Amino acid sequence: MIILLNLSRMYSIIFYLVVVLILSTNSRLCLAETGYTLTELDDSIDALREKLRHHGSGDDEIAVDSSAMENWANLGMLLQIKDVRWQKEGVELKYQALNAFNRALQINNASKRPNSNFSILVNYRRGLLLKMMGKGDEAINSHDQALSLSVSKFDQATLRHHKAEALGMLGRLSEAISNYKDALSLWPGYVAAYLPYVKSLKEENSSSRDEWLQIISDIIAAIKRVKEGVNSDPNEFANSVLMKYEITGSGTEIGSDAYWALFEVRKSL
Repeated sequence: MIILLNLSRMYSIIFYLVVVLILSTNSRLCLAETGYTLTELDDSIDALREKLRHHGSGDDEIAVDSSAMENWANLGMLLQIKDVRWQKEGVELKYQALNAFNRALQINNASKRPNSNFSILVNYRRGLLLKMMGKGDEAINSHDQALSLSVSKFDQATLRHHKAEALGMLGRLSEAISNYKDALSLWPGYVAAYLPYVKSLKEENSSSRDEWLQIISDIIAAIKRVKEGVNSDPNEFANSVLMKYEITGSGTEIGSDAYWALFEVRKSL
């Protein structure tokens, strides 16, 4: 019994030393870019709304115009940023952003040659918004729309990750876990997916000790892949819509969630 306890304690010490070593060699955290001040954000929102007035703002009016399409999408993103950062107007900003995204997609879909990259980006942002609004089924549908058009493994991994979160929100754990696994298979260095993946596995409560140990190994390997730039494939990045246009790109950086995932796994051993 004493020997077993000593081995367990030794394992814990080794585990924490590995995590501390990784943390000490990488202090960069994945933080959302701040960008605008509130005043600048409001000014930009007002400017976009003024531009859109020239295209017509009636609910039944859909102007097939690429500049209007982009302005609606940009308006939705700025409203979404304002909602996340300041949250001063309840759910109103979320509904305004959703309306802007819907209008952008309506214009794109009504055009003679819909822009698939535009649809991927807007459906992705729309899916994130719907998830925040508690509309899990609609969020899943929006991510599926983007997935049906995506050719980039990184984009597919990102979309699978966020689809999995929406599935988990609806209590569909096995489907969520399957999508997390798909995301990590598509992009092994997608460290942002590990914490929600681990939490879903803990909630399902069916993983063996050996499976948890393998996950620890996978997380450490994923962190190293990012640190060493193994995922920096120029051809893949050139195909990525989200990496080119997105504001944060959390899947490509080592965020604190990756380390928290390690600690969460350790609690299950």
